[in-house]
Amino acid sequence: MDNKSNELGGVFLLCGLVLASGACFCRASPPDGTGVKLLFSLGQKAPDDQPVTVSVSGRVTDARTKKPIPRALVRGHIFTWRHSGPELFDKFPYAEVKADADGKYELQFVTLLATTGPVKGKNSICVYTGSPGYETRPLYVGPNVTAAKTNYTNVDIALGDGELISGKVVDEDNNPVEGAIVRVKNGSNADWEFFGALGQGHTDESGEFRIWCSRQVIGPRAWLRIIKPGYGVGFFWNILEKDSMGTLVLPRGGIVVGRVVDKTGRGVQGAEVCARNYRGLIDKTLTDKDGEYELRGIPARTALVRFSQRKSPKREPWTSVIVYARVEAGMNLRDAPQYAITGESGQTIRGPDLVVGTQTSVSGKLIPSKTTHGLNGLMVRLDYDWAYIVEANADGEFHFPNVPPGKHWLTAYLPHNLRGDCGVGRVEINVERYKPVENVGIQLDALAEVRVQILDAKGNPLEGITAGATWARSGNGFWTEGTKSDKNGWAVLFLYPGRVQYVRGFNLDRDLVAEGYEMVDPKPGQIIENLRVIMVPTARITGRLAVEGKETLTDRRILCRLKYADGIERKQLLNVDSSGRFELDKLTPGVVQLSVETRPLELTGKISTSIEIKPGEDKDVGKITLEKVKFSK
Repeated sequence: MDNKSNELGGVFLLCGLVLASGACFCRASPPDGTGVKLLFSLGQKAPDDQPVTVSVSGRVTDARTKKPIPRALVRGHIFTWRHSGPELFDKFPYAEVKADADGKYELQFVTLLATTGPVKGKNSICVYTGSPGYETRPLYVGPNVTAAKTNYTNVDIALGDGELISGKVVDEDNNPVEGAIVRVKNGSNADWEFFGALGQGHTDESGEFRIWCSRQVIGPRAWLRIIKPGYGVGFFWNILEKDSMGTLVLPRGGIVVGRVVDKTGRGVQGAEVCARNYRGLIDKTLTDKDGEYELRGIPARTALVRFSQRKSPKREPWTSVIVYARVEAGMNLRDAPQYAITGESGQTIRGPDLVVGTQTSVSGKLIPSKTTHGLNGLMVRLDYDWAYIVEANADGEFHFPNVPPGKHWLTAYLPHNLRGDCGVGRVEINVERYKPVENVGIQLDALAEVRVQILDAKGNPLEGITAGATWARSGNGFWTEGTKSDKNGWAVLFLYPGRVQYVRGFNLDRDLVAEGYEMVDPKPGQIIENLRVIMVPTARITGRLAVEGKETLTDRRILCRLKYADGIERKQLLNVDSSGRFELDKLTPGVVQLSVETRPLELTGKISTSIEIKPGEDKDVGKITLEKVKFSK
């Protein structure tokens, strides 16, 4: 799973996680009796667990002229936190609408919500907007959706100038590929990529496509994923290095054939068979009277290796797709018979029989550590796919209905912290065909328990702020997530022992940031009590860049560095608009030194003295004159 860190504003929450309603790990109370009682009970289905109508409305404008953008395309989805399995994102409610002549829009969704357990209230809305000539920009809308909060007004969106990605897609015989789906991806956010929130398009009858995007949003390591179902999948880099990407040859995928049979070996007619990989459908079909199927467009191993090695050089190349079969339309693909297979361009490969009606299950039990307060609601994941995760009951028992043969890893997680891959306990198992695996034990780690109160600058408790600990003092990079603060401001988080960590509060719904941090060096089984974290309004810096000779620097990519008085340095890549202005928002207040340099490195400049940015302040630093970099020979 990929994490995206915002180098000036903390850490984004990733939505490619799968949760089910459940219970928590602990009951915790500070000894002074003032605070936290954090026991999540496994809730029954709420009586008001009925579909609700959620509306989001606002206005789309030009960021420079402030004028409306008529006919801007506004799309969005709700991450409802009640689904699981490979089709997780397919099940999210989605809507799109064109803005009217005044730039006004309204999106409406009808959906069920997660209303019980630790996922209660974790139904997030994401809106993404674009128009020809303008950027495509995603935006999370807060606060999260609940039965009491379903109407979001004044969600106004100001779009800056866009950058065009264009090209032509042909097949290996040089014929135009019509109807291919072209999406911008950067590995930062699963649901953004699934819905094309960074920019998407389709090829026309001549194979051509045009996508408007934001260089600042997609970053320097973005790529295009182009898929023509039934033909093939391609990955293309260097997407903004020139005006047009020219002609892109979509690799022809392989073909997988096979049978779906019952436990007697007789073919099953009408079974749905599909192939999926990297959060997307490759091809889908139904079996014939003999149970035979054929799936086309399976990506070739060589193409997947080249892509995965460039995307994540330090990880083992990802090369396979998963083939699933189900005879019940509502069956979760997670529980359906399946196998992994690697395709080869233009070649036909026969897969093993998919046997329905005979399942190889895996079941077991969590083994508590000395610091475990409860087991109900802990999550157990199969291997490295977040679609394969189940919930343990009060006795710590878990069950996977159908697991393919071979070696697998089982990893236990706290329900409120699915970050990263380490979990709180893991074990390797071996599954043989048609032989259930039972009595698997997962020993839980002995963690440190941290109790922290979240307050505002006046000492008042803040509710709904996520407690967290980063592994870097700056607040960037990997972090451990805790619970959200209750009405008295108390939250709890569990830390992995063995390294110093920095406790803060994190918030995405409001423009608040932790004023500082609490440094802890956790030990196994340790209880760390009564930490306090102060949250303050974020600040913003604006300014204008000029070059020697009073020439305004326009339409350039720049790197801004902020060095705080305590030695922490943060940096962010952003664009300068056509008037030379730049903006840094969601900043932690403090005394900082600001320097700027262009990308690629040609010009550099800085403010000669330190500046103080106060909580909630919108500070204009005026003009910064950049000088040419003198490179040594």
